[in-house]
Amino acid sequence: MKIYTILFSLLLFSSILQGQNCYNKCLNRKLIDSTKAEIYKSILLSKEIKNQNESYLINIETFDLDIDLNKIFFLDNVFFYDRIKEQKDSITVKKLIKIFPDNYKIYEELNERKYIEYDQRRKMLQESFSKYNDWNDSNYMYVKIYKPLTNWINLYFYLSSVAEGKPYEIIPVMYSSIKNNEEIERKYMLYEVRFTKEGEIKSVKVVN
Repeated sequence: MKIYTILFSLLLFSSILQGQNCYNKCLNRKLIDSTKAEIYKSILLSKEIKNQNESYLINIETFDLDIDLNKIFFLDNVFFYDRIKEQKDSITVKKLIKIFPDNYKIYEELNERKYIEYDQRRKMLQESFSKYNDWNDSNYMYVKIYKPLTNWINLYFYLSSVAEGKPYEIIPVMYSSIKNNEEIERKYMLYEVRFTKEGEIKSVKVVN
């Protein structure tokens, strides 16, 4: 959280010097939201998952960053930001559900507890899909996409033309092959996702 405070303090201080509200002008929320959806789409269509199974159960830890402009204070001629809020992203998963066919069942994180057991989490999702979507396939791939290691800070700053922004995010993903409700294989991957200033995805590659 300290890195958030320092970086956003620089952003706010710069906006004050320029006499503008840079949060409203520079943080292009529509572009950020659409780019996040495209990043998840690229990962879900990557060669590590494509054509592996006929059905996919997708669990995404999706969230958003926000700034409360009332939470700033002045110290030693520098403005500091006191709180950067992490909140649920109610947009990205809805976008993905519209994009993917019915054999991709996509849910955002269902349980707020940080240390819920992997197998329990997967069963909760499977039960939810079976109940509401009549999805009863016995063999499928369970995919868990975690928060980016930088918590989206690169994406937010780069698309907002902030000097500290970098044109990539590192995203951890777990793949688990399920057969007759038993896990037969599990692997973890790290993806480096690069994007342009316009929010387009340049590349998705596995980090060695």
